[in-house]
Amino acid sequence: MNKHITYILTMLLFSASTMAVAQSRKDSLSTKVVDVVKSYAPTIADADKKREDANVKDSLTVKKKQINYTIYSVPVASTFVPEKGKAASVKPKVVREDYLDSYLGGGFGMLNTFYADANITLPVNDNSNASFLLNHISANDDMDEVYTDTNYALSSAELRYDFQNQDVLWGLTADIGRRLHNWYGIRPASYTRQQLIGKVDDVHQTYFDYGVGGYLQWSNPYFKGLDFSVRGLYDHFDSKELNVKAQPTFEIPLTDDQKVRTNVILDYYNGSFTRQNNLVNELNNRWMLFGVNPSYHLSIENLDLKLGVALMYVDANQSDESKFKAYPDVEASYPLTADAILHAGIRGIMQQNTVEKLTKENPFLSPMQEIKPTNVQADAFVALKGKVTSDLLYRIQGSYRQYKEMPLFTTNSETPTIATEILPYQYNNSFKLVYDEVNDMELLASIGGNIKDVFSFTFEGRYNNYNARVQKNKTAWNLPSTRVSLFTDFRILPNLFAGFDFFYVGKRYDLDYVTVANPIPEKLSLEGYFDINFHADYTFNKHWQVFLKANNLTSEHYKKWLYYPSQGVQAFAGVRYLFSLSNK
Repeated sequence: MNKHITYILTMLLFSASTMAVAQSRKDSLSTKVVDVVKSYAPTIADADKKREDANVKDSLTVKKKQINYTIYSVPVASTFVPEKGKAASVKPKVVREDYLDSYLGGGFGMLNTFYADANITLPVNDNSNASFLLNHISANDDMDEVYTDTNYALSSAELRYDFQNQDVLWGLTADIGRRLHNWYGIRPASYTRQQLIGKVDDVHQTYFDYGVGGYLQWSNPYFKGLDFSVRGLYDHFDSKELNVKAQPTFEIPLTDDQKVRTNVILDYYNGSFTRQNNLVNELNNRWMLFGVNPSYHLSIENLDLKLGVALMYVDANQSDESKFKAYPDVEASYPLTADAILHAGIRGIMQQNTVEKLTKENPFLSPMQEIKPTNVQADAFVALKGKVTSDLLYRIQGSYRQYKEMPLFTTNSETPTIATEILPYQYNNSFKLVYDEVNDMELLASIGGNIKDVFSFTFEGRYNNYNARVQKNKTAWNLPSTRVSLFTDFRILPNLFAGFDFFYVGKRYDLDYVTVANPIPEKLSLEGYFDINFHADYTFNKHWQVFLKANNLTSEHYKKWLYYPSQGVQAFAGVRYLFSLSNK
């Protein structure tokens, strides 16, 4: 134990030089340190260059609840769990045996990249664990065609406690985060380099996120559990927000095959923006969503059925709409064969939007935005899910969705009222929100699993046909019609693992900035992009692991957002120390 503590202190001092961390995704099916990846789409001031590292060994010896503090998401999250006809589960990753449940690590690489991560699990007793999660990535590089600083730094840390026995399952979590970006995507024709000298030395934005939350599930026949969260944000320009969510769940068993379940929804949002010397200097947003979601569940022979409705009361300081909303909540599941299940339904909900969520999607969003919830009027789907073999699952799904007040990102052409008091996001280099009624037809196909515990993969393809009611040419700005991804992982040797990940994002559209020479903004296209990432790691002496990551191997400076070029190849390498604080 003393040896482990010495190593831990050494690595913590190394990692603490830049505070950071991201949540770690857990998986009770595997004990491998893996990379949870999203579409790369890197930018110089964006952290999409990283693969979000995580230890997939569960911090509890038994499977615990996965916490998701977004109670609803678009598309609407299903709470329907069929009692019968469940498809056999597939191990999502190649299994690594006898890996320890905690680690500390760090690395360096191209573009002045610094990377640090940690996942420390402390068993409190046989039923509970405490965990500390840490992640940081930063880079600092210059490009000839970019006039401003392009550095970024993403950091976050989380503490969590989880408890489970035969009767109750509960947990608490607290997290903080810091995200630094620069508005470096200045429209080339708007300014010359000489005009910007001395004026754009500081165009950075810093977001500070924080939150606490928890969950409770127990074996009480009537009160089934509670999810809650309190999240907040403030930034470099005195923007602030607070979002409080709670969802208790109640259930009344009628017979062995019938029950009535009710979710109560509370979602409160309060945010504000302030500044000086502009036409609009203060903007406040407040929304209260309260809902009741009763549903009747029937399981008979091979059919599982849910018949429900979501009733919402919406109160806001800036709304003349009806305060009462009603949405369908109907789902059905039926096994067509022993290896295939038909699943269909239609749902709807009022979904809260927040600055935190929006700026994690597009970090170049300017302040002073109206924030309001999205009315998901209908989310209808039909899906066929099944298995090709015991280790290979597939899913084919068609969906149709209707949104009202759906936020879309487009260029922000705001100019200052005082020409000499230009704010960092007023150089034709930021984005704003527009809200519209959007219809979306989606086709999705995915397949994934393991092949002889040596190779694992997940392939997914999506096609979306968006239609925005009042936008130019009915275009849903910055939403691609095509997205394809392939994640792979190979076990080359017992302690050597590697994999390639492939991404394709199709063409998107945006409006050009409004200028004196261009008073009517032109519709511009952002070409689709393709990139390849590589990851590898080797573990020796059980306690030490070296890793290598290389992103955007195609080395194309494509644009995820208008006038924001991506980085080229980025590679970094490092080391992790693996250990366990358990006495078992």
